[in-house]
Parts: sequence; structure tokens; C-alpha cells
Amino acid sequence: MSVVNARHRFLQSTERTGGIPLLTALASLLLLLLLPACGGGGSGGIEDMLRLLPRDAEGALYADVAALYDDDDLRPIRRDAEDEWDNAGFEDTFDIELEDLMYVVFGETDGNDLFLLGGLEDLDDLRDELDDQDYDDDEIRDIEVWIDTSRSWEAVAFLDGGRVLIAEYEDTMEDVLRRLDRESSSLYDEVEDIVSDVPGGQIVVVTECGSDCIAASSIAKEGSDEMKLVQIAQYEDEDAAEDAEDDAKDDIEDDDLPSDCDDADVDRSGSVVTFELVCELDFFDFFLRFDL
Repeated sequence: MSVVNARHRFLQSTERTGGIPLLTALASLLLLLLLPACGGGGSGGIEDMLRLLPRDAEGALYADVAALYDDDDLRPIRRDAEDEWDNAGFEDTFDIELEDLMYVVFGETDGNDLFLLGGLEDLDDLRDELDDQDYDDDEIRDIEVWIDTSRSWEAVAFLDGGRVLIAEYEDTMEDVLRRLDRESSSLYDEVEDIVSDVPGGQIVVVTECGSDCIAASSIAKEGSDEMKLVQIAQYEDEDAAEDAEDDAKDDIEDDDLPSDCDDADVDRSGSVVTFELVCELDFFDFFLRFDL
């Protein structure tokens, strides 16, 4: 089964059953991210973005960029990541190359994009570039923010720990920075338990997996040519979780999985469903997009 056909069948499955949390996430995410077992990103990357986003945000995706460049087996995924980075325009606009970062976190709220970058060695170089591009040095809530509302990326904030936050709109930046002082609840408050239980990997995604659940998913290298996906989904009640578990078991028993994947397993504890799947590494190339 081709990757495209596999995604089509994933979508059919979730539309038919309301479905398998893992497959829903795979079909809709299309990106590049993860918790920190492999590089130097650290688990704080995904959590930092989740704490900035409101409860009703679309979600967040974390990529351990250092791992993508340190492991030659991950070259196919790295190429897709570089394509997405080019599409975002950060190299042209800010002279930031993907390979110079430790990690990237993508977040989305109300259709507005956010990027959290970790590992830039010389932030003064970025300040000089922003000045050259006619961004104005300003402050929001005592945080250094550079703003140019005529640009496709209106605001750039310098956070502590050498982190850089880039927002599509100035208003979005103002909104998310309010949560640094914990003045309002965040998406992290909603998903803390499942995020803390997701294992490390090269890709981690937090997003809705249907109208009645939210999930944290990680993709981790397993051997030289396989990746293991683990998704932990929190449903609104045990009945919905049991239905999702039954649907997943049916697909596993019927061998209704892509030909590139095997070793599927599903387990449930109350309203939480955990789904695992091992696939050939190239299978995940198709899903690497900055898009929730």
C-alpha cells in the first residue's frame, strides 16, 4: 500500500468509526516533531509551547532538530523538515538555518502560527538581522519583542533560556505572552497527564483526535530503518474510549494496516487509550508538515 493510499484509508477509518486516535493524528498532522530522547532539545520544548497556547488551541508539534542532523538514518525525514523550513521563510527573512537549531516547536491557535526555536548560538546576530529588516525593538510584558506589522511574521520575542518565539501576528504574540505569568489557563493544563506519559522519540504531536478526545503522539526511531509511534489519547468518558479501543482492535485483527507497518497494539485504562504501531522509517516522510 502506498503512503498516499495509507493516509486515505486512515481518513476513511476515522470518518467511519470516529476512530482510532493514532490514525486520526497521523492523517491530520503532517509534520516534523518530538519529545527529547535523541538530541538536545529537552522535554521542556513541547511543554513550553503548550503553556503559551490557550486551552482551545489546535495543538503543538515538537521536532528535535539536533537528532535529525546527528543521525544519517533520518536523512529522508530531515529533507522534508528542510523543505518545510524553506516554506516558512525563516532563512530568507531572519537568516536562520534549520541546522543551527537544537529544536523547533510549532503551535497554532485561532489559525495563527507560532514557532518556538531553541539553540541559536548568537542571538545578537538575529537582533542585527531584525534591525536590518526594519523591525522595531519594543517590549511586551517586560519581554524584548521586535515588531513589523508589514511582514508575514509580525513579531519576534526573545525569551529566557535563549529561546526565540516567532508569531504570525502581533496580537497573537501579546495573547500568548500573557500565559508566561500563568494569568490564564493553557493547553498544557488540559494535556499535562498524557504529555508526561508519552515516551521520547524524534517527533511529538499534541492535538485533538476527534470531537471527543485529545492526544499526545510520539514517533521514535527503532532500529536503523523503523520508527515506533505511540499515541496516548484522553477521551471525554470511558464509553468513548472503549469504542475507540474496539475499533483499533478490529483493524489490528483484520490486518487492516498499511503494508509498511506492523506490530500494532492497543490498550485502555479508563478513558485513556494507548495505541502503538511500528512502521518503516520512510513511511513517516509523508507526515512531516508544519500543519495541524
